[in-house]
Amino acid sequence: MLKIKRLCKWGGGVLVLLFISVYYVCQSPKKVHLSFDDVALDSSSDFEDFVEDLKIYNSLYGAKFSLYTFDVPENIVCNDKLSKTSGWLKFSYHGSSQPFDTVAARTHYLKTLSHQLDLLRKMAGDSCLTKTVRLHYYYGDSAMLKEASLNGLTAFLSADAPGRLSYHLDSCKSASLYNSGTLIDDSKKFYRTDVRLEQTTLWNCIANDNLSDTTLVIFTHKNKFGRYAKIKLHALMLFLWLNNYEFVIDL
Repeated sequence: MLKIKRLCKWGGGVLVLLFISVYYVCQSPKKVHLSFDDVALDSSSDFEDFVEDLKIYNSLYGAKFSLYTFDVPENIVCNDKLSKTSGWLKFSYHGSSQPFDTVAARTHYLKTLSHQLDLLRKMAGDSCLTKTVRLHYYYGDSAMLKEASLNGLTAFLSADAPGRLSYHLDSCKSASLYNSGTLIDDSKKFYRTDVRLEQTTLWNCIANDNLSDTTLVIFTHKNKFGRYAKIKLHALMLFLWLNNYEFVIDL
């Protein structure tokens, strides 16, 4: 009798796992993009610990991440650990720490973009760069986006709130982008940002209407990635993994 009970218990566990597996396989494939803004690159243990946290998520769920940086230090050196993460961790230039709504800030971006990307290559190798970026304050006039395209950036992550303009797009195009989730304008791809992790609860993340979209864009800021944010992100990634989302870097 004891053996029969154990067999039934074991068999029930197998059925549960089988059900989860079938459910997982039968879900329509969808993509999720995860990124961190305002990342400062330095040799501090804080940044190394941050990357180690992301590595755990990659090991558990196959999660992939994009890190968008402010100005990269000129004395940046090759990081052997980062050079081995290009399959799941990539970088791009977010801009200077100043708002882009000044002539000086836009000029700085145009003059330094190529150099900043070269510094990132120096740090983590040729394959460390992503083609998808979120510029600081969702700003970029036509000249900035043209320069970005010439430097290999082809997709731009856009505003996460209705009524907020994205890049050079006017109010009509920005509204269309927010409502549909994607927009192609002048050969450039734009994607709505769906979830700002630090401004929403875990339940609202999971209950978000945008989770039915084929492409989901989630981000937070590096300086907001505290203990509670880690718990939210971990739980959210488990939910996404169970719902057959594919973690991607380039859109």
